[in-house]
Amino acid sequence: MKRVLQATVAFLGLLILGAGLLFFWSTSDHIAEQELAQKKTYPSSSAPPDRDTFTVMTYHLNHLAGPASSSANPSPDSLYNRNLDRATELIRRADPDFIGFQDVDFHAARSAYVHQLDSLATRLGYAAGAQAVNWNDRYVPSTFVHPAVHSGPLVSGQGILSQYPLRQHVRKELSHSQSFGRNAFRPNSLVQVTPADIGGWPLLIMNVHLSATDPDVREAQARTVSQFYVRLAEKGYPIVMIGSFNSLMPSAQASGGATTDETMETLLQGTNLQTTLSSESAQLTGQSVATYPAENPTQKIDYVFYRPRLVVPIDSEIRCGDPSPPSSHCALTVSFVLPRPEDKLPDTRIPDEQLPSLDSILQR
Repeated sequence: MKRVLQATVAFLGLLILGAGLLFFWSTSDHIAEQELAQKKTYPSSSAPPDRDTFTVMTYHLNHLAGPASSSANPSPDSLYNRNLDRATELIRRADPDFIGFQDVDFHAARSAYVHQLDSLATRLGYAAGAQAVNWNDRYVPSTFVHPAVHSGPLVSGQGILSQYPLRQHVRKELSHSQSFGRNAFRPNSLVQVTPADIGGWPLLIMNVHLSATDPDVREAQARTVSQFYVRLAEKGYPIVMIGSFNSLMPSAQASGGATTDETMETLLQGTNLQTTLSSESAQLTGQSVATYPAENPTQKIDYVFYRPRLVVPIDSEIRCGDPSPPSSHCALTVSFVLPRPEDKLPDTRIPDEQLPSLDSILQR
C-alpha cells in the first residue's frame, strides 16, 4: 500500500511538473519582441511605378499546403515547393503593387524550411515588405497541433509585399480566447498597418486575419479592427483594408448563405468602409465572388475594403490557381485610382517625421 501511495504521489508530481513546463512553453516568446514585427527591403531592378492607379491583392496562403491541408499524413516538401512555384505564377499574372498575405510561413519546419515571404519577394521583384509573426518560434510536436504538421520550428504569420517604399510598420495582436489550450496551440490573430509611399502621398494598408474557430472572439476582434480604422481615418489618409475575415457579409447570409455570426456588421459599424465584389454585384453580373474553398469556391470570406472618395475601385478579379490551387483560399485582386487634387499634391516627399506615429494612434 505504501508503494502504491508513493507511486501515485510521484506520478502526480510529474504530472504537475509537466503541466507547468507546458504552460511555461505555451506562454513564452522564443523570438525577441523587436523581431515580431519587421520592415524589410529587397533588391529590386525597377523603380516604383509613377502613376495614380495601384492594384492590391489579398491572399490567404495557408502556408502553401494546397487545398488538401487536412490530410492525416504529413505533406512532402516537394508539395510546398511546387505550390510556391504555382503561387509565384498566380501573383505574377495578376501583377499587384501590394500584396497582403495571411498564414505565410517564415522558415518553418512544416513547409520545407522556406521563408515564403522572402522567397516570393525575391522571385517577383518586390522592393519592400513587412513581416508580422503570429506563431512564435517554438518546437511543436506534430501530434499537439495537427497530424499533417511536421515536428519542428513553427514560425508563421502575416506579410505585406510592396512595389513602393513602406514608411512604418505596426503589428497589433487582437483579442483571443483565454483558454490554456488556445494559448498553447493556436496562433495569435493580428492586424498589420503600414503606410506605403506613393509619390510622397501615404496610402495606409491594413492587413487583417480574424479567428476562424471562435465566432465570439472573431466579433471582438472585428470591433477592435473597426476602432483602429476609425482612428486612422481621422488623420485624413487614403486607407485600404484587406485580409481573411472568415465570415460572410450580412447580405450573403440573407440571400441564402450559411448564417455564421455578426463579425462583418461589427466591423463595418460606425465606419464608411465599402467592399468590392459584393454578393449584390454577383447577383447582377452572374460573376462568382466566392474565395473559399479554392477547389470549388462557395463562400466569400476574403475581402478588400476601401475608404470611399479617397480611393476609387476600377477593376477586380478572383484567382484560385486552377487546376491545382496552391492554397485553400483564392486570391482577390482589386485595382484602384488615387484621385489626388492638384492643390493637395505634395511638392516633395512628406518627411517621415511629419507622418503620425501609427503605434501611438493604435494604442488601446
